Amino acid sequence: MLHNWSGRPAEALAPVALGDVLSAEAVPAGGAVRLGARDVRVFVAA
Repeated sequence: MLHNWSGRPAEALAPVALGDVLSAEAVPAGGAVRLGARDVRVFVAA
């Protein structure tokens, strides 16, 4: 899980290849994960 508690959008780098559980979006290792304000995303290691 990745949380953004801020009121502004945020970005983090994926430490390993990830797959978003809800959208099925693939994020490569080192790829950017974008979060909206007060957002949460759930991933599995790909």
